Amino acid sequence: MFHIMARIKVIDFNAWKQAYDRGRSLRDSVGIREFNLWRNVDDPLDVMLLLHATHIAKARAYFESEELAQRMAAAGVQGPPEIVYLSDSQ
Repeated sequence: MFHIMARIKVIDFNAWKQAYDRGRSLRDSVGIREFNLWRNVDDPLDVMLLLHATHIAKARAYFESEELAQRMAAAGVQGPPEIVYLSDSQ
């Protein structure tokens, strides 16, 4: 199991969240599922996600895809996300 920390800035949280929720089937198709979603207490438009991924290569391809970039822009994400790929410590 791999994990992904993603941090984004959004223009409107509620609009972004609706778009994010609509993208669940696409995330599921590449083995990504949501674990936690947080909002910064001092800036509620600063969103952090912790996701689980079954295949790191598929997750990278998803996050680097032009399709996702277009979806995020349409959902009001400001700039590219900060992404960190993590694995369990062994």
